[in-house]
Amino acid sequence: MGLDLLDTPVRLTWDLHGPGAAAGDAVLTAMADRIAAAGVFYVTLDQRPLVHPAVAAIVARLATGGCAVTVTCSGSEAELAALARLPAPLPAVQLDAGAFLADGLVDRPRLKQLLERLRGCGIEAALFLLPRKSNLHVIPSLLDFCRTAGVQRFKLPNARIGDTFESIPADDLPCWPDLAAFRELWARQAPEWPAALQLEIHDRFLWEIMTPGAEQARSEYGGCQAANSLGHVDAAGTVYACAAWPEPFGSLATTDLDVIWQSPRRLAVRARVAETPSGCLGCRDYAVCFGGCRGLGELLNSAGGGRDPMCRAPRR
Repeated sequence: MGLDLLDTPVRLTWDLHGPGAAAGDAVLTAMADRIAAAGVFYVTLDQRPLVHPAVAAIVARLATGGCAVTVTCSGSEAELAALARLPAPLPAVQLDAGAFLADGLVDRPRLKQLLERLRGCGIEAALFLLPRKSNLHVIPSLLDFCRTAGVQRFKLPNARIGDTFESIPADDLPCWPDLAAFRELWARQAPEWPAALQLEIHDRFLWEIMTPGAEQARSEYGGCQAANSLGHVDAAGTVYACAAWPEPFGSLATTDLDVIWQSPRRLAVRARVAETPSGCLGCRDYAVCFGGCRGLGELLNSAGGGRDPMCRAPRR
């Protein structure tokens, strides 16, 4: 059965560079064909995709198969030159706001200049920031920048962990004390942003602070979506539950994605997600968050009974 027939559209992140042996260009284009043939709706190419020699072929194969393609970009001249060489229609672009921090502050002039360069090419880029302990404090400033610069989309994705190209060091992964400090900061510095700004926050507990009373807007994040509406592919072609849960299912270099998606290993992950973590038992809000990010909980918070590290304790 194609993934396009499932109840929830599947979103894949795909690293085109990685720490280990990467797949060759011919294998990568075959992987792109397998993703498209499986009926995946959205694919985000990550880890410096624009400077990969096969990026044009990969984007073309995915787009021809009906995938909505997004590429991440840190704004280097090499990336911008590669983007200009891609055939039309160009993929969506997400700018890594973390690449525009200097001494802990947002370099607004440089970021605005890059946005204007992209707009001159007909590209309206989104911004994203991978939340870390060391950068949570810049979120209000970035949202204010979105308002003044007319940015239409801002995204705070979940942490990347495991054997990834740029995984966050363990001592820089946010947890509940960092979120408590952020809550105080937000109470003092919460900016206004236009209603037209599309704000995408993967972590339930960040969302709770930044958009109180807006749970109905999180319909697509009804609990952990690893191995359900989310999946991840590394540079070698290994398919995982998501970038925040490095549980391998199989190799896209050798196996069709719809076969991998029906494998017992993927179904076992979903069965674990369906179980209540021991650290969440008795929590009055479990029916809202369902344990938050279960990959982070399983791998980084075993002492807390598998509860999302952003959550201090069950709420009574």
